[in-house]
Amino acid sequence: MADYDLRAQALAARLLAPKAAGGKGQQITLVHQSAGTYDPATSQLTGAGAVTQITSGVVSEYKEKSRGGLQRIDGSLVQSGDRNIRISPVTVDGSTLAPGPQLDDTVTLATGQSYTITQVSIIAPAGLTLYYDCNIRGVT
Repeated sequence: MADYDLRAQALAARLLAPKAAGGKGQQITLVHQSAGTYDPATSQLTGAGAVTQITSGVVSEYKEKSRGGLQRIDGSLVQSGDRNIRISPVTVDGSTLAPGPQLDDTVTLATGQSYTITQVSIIAPAGLTLYYDCNIRGVT
């Protein structure tokens, strides 16, 4: 892996870090519900439960119209009230998110607001994850 790839990942992690740590983001809690694995031979379900990870990210609101007059809020994939979050692949303790954010995971912001992930894009030039770009929708 090239040195510049590692520098790009380190820069992204610094920018997405909480403001208290010198970044532009906030601490977030990511909860992934694992369905587990069923073993038909033993009729046992193993590995089921919640995986909770503390990381950081930057939250922004969608604009009604973006550059060029294209709408970001389309009423189906992105609805009014949805927000965009860029999640760091690095947890607050310096390890890597495992698993990364997935559909239907819960994101809780530092303010206590909870959201459900409805879309996930992995931003990984040269195969090295810089951040996860997600659409989140308020939990009702």
